[in-house]
Amino acid sequence: MSKNKRFLNLILLLVLLVFLKNWALSQNPIEKTYADAYNYFAKSDYQSAVNLYKKGIQLAVNQTDTTNILFGYTNIYGALLNQNKQEQFLLFLPVLKKYFNCKNVFLMNIHCNFAGSYQKLADLNNSETQLNAAINVGKKITIKDDEYYYQLGICFNQKANHKTILCDYLIAKQMHQQAIENYKKIIKKDEFVWNEIYNEYSNLSRLNYNQGNFKEAQKYIKLSKPIINSNEFVKIINYNMLLAQLCLKNALNKPDSAVFYLDQVKGLYKKFKLEQLGGRSLYTMALVAYEANDLKNAENYLGNSLELRLKQQNTLVISDCYKVYGKIKLKQNNPLNALEQFQIAFKYLSTNFKSENFADNPKLEDLKYKNDALEIYKEKISALLAIYKKEGKKEYLDYALKTVESVNQLINYQRNSFQLEGSKLFLSEQAHAIYGLAIEASYQKYLLTNDSKYLELAFKYSESNKAVVLFEAIKANAKSSFIGVPQTLIDQESAAIKNIAIYENQLYKDSKNENLWRKKLIDVTDELAKLKTRFKKDYPKYYDFKYNAETISISEVQAKLTEDQSVIEYFLNENSLFVFVITKTKVQLVKESLPENFKENIANYRNLILDKSISVEYRNLSNGIFKTLFNTKMIALLEKEKVNNLKIIGDGVINKIPLEALITRSVKSLKEANIYLIEQFTIGYLPSATMNWKNTKIKEQKWFPDTYIGFAPTYKAGLNLPDNQANVINLANQFSGRSFLQEKASISNFNENSSKNSVILHLSMHGGASITNEMESYLAFENDSLFVHDIYTKSIPTELAILDACETGMGILNNGEGVLNLARSFLHAGSQAVAMSLWKLSSSSETAQIINDFAILVIDGQPKDKALSQAKLNYLVKNRHDLALSHPFYWAPLIIIGDSAPIEPNYYKYWLALFVLLIAYSYSSYRSH
Repeated sequence: MSKNKRFLNLILLLVLLVFLKNWALSQNPIEKTYADAYNYFAKSDYQSAVNLYKKGIQLAVNQTDTTNILFGYTNIYGALLNQNKQEQFLLFLPVLKKYFNCKNVFLMNIHCNFAGSYQKLADLNNSETQLNAAINVGKKITIKDDEYYYQLGICFNQKANHKTILCDYLIAKQMHQQAIENYKKIIKKDEFVWNEIYNEYSNLSRLNYNQGNFKEAQKYIKLSKPIINSNEFVKIINYNMLLAQLCLKNALNKPDSAVFYLDQVKGLYKKFKLEQLGGRSLYTMALVAYEANDLKNAENYLGNSLELRLKQQNTLVISDCYKVYGKIKLKQNNPLNALEQFQIAFKYLSTNFKSENFADNPKLEDLKYKNDALEIYKEKISALLAIYKKEGKKEYLDYALKTVESVNQLINYQRNSFQLEGSKLFLSEQAHAIYGLAIEASYQKYLLTNDSKYLELAFKYSESNKAVVLFEAIKANAKSSFIGVPQTLIDQESAAIKNIAIYENQLYKDSKNENLWRKKLIDVTDELAKLKTRFKKDYPKYYDFKYNAETISISEVQAKLTEDQSVIEYFLNENSLFVFVITKTKVQLVKESLPENFKENIANYRNLILDKSISVEYRNLSNGIFKTLFNTKMIALLEKEKVNNLKIIGDGVINKIPLEALITRSVKSLKEANIYLIEQFTIGYLPSATMNWKNTKIKEQKWFPDTYIGFAPTYKAGLNLPDNQANVINLANQFSGRSFLQEKASISNFNENSSKNSVILHLSMHGGASITNEMESYLAFENDSLFVHDIYTKSIPTELAILDACETGMGILNNGEGVLNLARSFLHAGSQAVAMSLWKLSSSSETAQIINDFAILVIDGQPKDKALSQAKLNYLVKNRHDLALSHPFYWAPLIIIGDSAPIEPNYYKYWLALFVLLIAYSYSSYRSH
């Protein structure tokens, strides 16, 4: 046989072998069984599919084929999921446990399946355990191919969804981002992968939108645009609809852009010859028309949307339509018809509410969608007040006050149910306008009756929206101070509160299993009620501290004040300002109409201070703001009562300026004497009166606290602060304190020493405020930074924290909570009072002297607010002749917030000295005998 023929035969043989191998593979019984199972699955014959998957798994077990075993079980879960029976997958847990130690990509999927099964049963602890296990499997796998990244992306997606259920939105967003990172690593991306990435961007946008982070929401939606194919018109419509929603007044306030995106939606519906727009599209168009005061079109769009939504029988969106109908009627100056719409909206939002009587409101337990009820309550109170003011019908004012009490109960319930501070802060922002209306209703009733109980009521509602989240966090951190309360009971309490939040959230989202979630909610609410009863009986101090949600009363505030003190509390409504002036014996509630550009005036005034302006504009603006915030009636009362010490509780943009720098009269030059408010009054700031005086926490006994602990790091060339080292050394020497300088001023030394009891904790260093994320504001040590989110986890029990750094009082404004800044995080961590800066501190030695004088006066026993005011006045008197150095830019940025009472002397050292003397005397007497 020739060589060529032998070679040809060899080739034919190889071809035959390849053919036989492919034929054999095509007849692989496992793969064939799974293929047949999938055919049944595709036909929705899930039971037949499950039976075949089980058969395929048995074949895989016989061949010890772990991949196909796990793959088969994954498909069984898919079949159960499609039947809403995923909890039955837990029956396979004993069998699958033997594979939990293997390093197989499909094991990640198995753990995720078990997580889904537990979630169906509302066992969220076991669900999270399984999700963590899935991610840990991913960490152990060394071969990282496309399948690996896809499965890991799925794990992070499910972990994000789990955290969303728990209202842990910060972690949820991080998990969605992790999912995107893994999907992007896939080399061969098919339509399924791109769809997952698109969904993740949508999830991130929705989460940010719900939290009020509208710019972030817009960013993620726009990132999804390149992923959308030109023929995916549903995604394109959703893309434009979401952007239109983001451009509404209550979000980014870009009405022209909202119209543009809605026109894109209309064009798509026309292009694809759809007979009518969808309910959500029409609803958004109604909102845009409403905001543009095109009320006729708003009604038309809303009517068409409601017609579609009534067919869908989605009670939440139907309620939303009636709410907007009511808002339209309010704008049309028809508050009576508006009230009718709001009552209908409540019907669809509740289980048993059917009343058409405007005096009636749904019971708290009957509200299915509690958070959505807040805006309806707000609009209903507005309508009731409008009727009272328009027609003078007194009963409508009473209805308004009754409705206020209902919504107040709802807000308190929501606040107690939410676990995470971010959710509570968002609630405070929502509640601010409601409490503004509550104060207005109480004020109108006071004018009508001259009954002081309505002043008390107005003050109660003002305090209900002042630093409540911060106070609750401080109380939660103080649990350990209640010795004798069993930890098991505290753990049960925490678990019950957490589960209430979870079940409320699921009741809202998972309408298919409404009865399951409602039953669980009832059970856990009963459990918490029994715990509260036990706390009230056996541990009354703990119960009072934790559950006494009553705000401080005016009479209680007056009992805390000295003859020369006054509390001034502000509350900003949209167009008006309420001011409570409380002295030892008098109380005054003033309502002022705000100048149209009040917020802009505050911003301009602040900018002029930062520019060190001495212009006529600056002087007039400062005096104008003073006249708005301190009108003649207020000043007359303060003078009559001989008040010289003001405790200021700000609101909104008022928190952004130092009131002591306001010019109190018309002046020609800043060199004139007695022109600033600080020259008439000592001024300190409080987050709230309730937090300052109704904190029933038993103060821990401090044995030999450090009088002074100071930190002064060094930095790279050009960044060093000229006087921070010398200032800290000087104060440490004066007070026999401790100083941490240069490389010793490290975060590790801060962590170790800040947790110890101290009188003054002084941080002289660089700092920075984030205007987009309050958690990212920081204090800069030599080689590392300490962020707000780090401080929140610490205990810093100092009497006074001096944040001698730039912008420690700057941050994101939250209506209700004030400014979210570094100073707030120190109060959160247990500091009694914080000195903070409202802008970049000057590095001059002259302004450093203010801090030195302040600290010395505090240690000498002066009240903290008086000590700081005196230090500023000392500086002002010394430099008055110099227009540059005497400008408020230099002396006004540092303010004090929190408990300004004098530092209590530490008597332990005196008792110890006396004890030592007695021992010495006794020993001497003994020796003499």
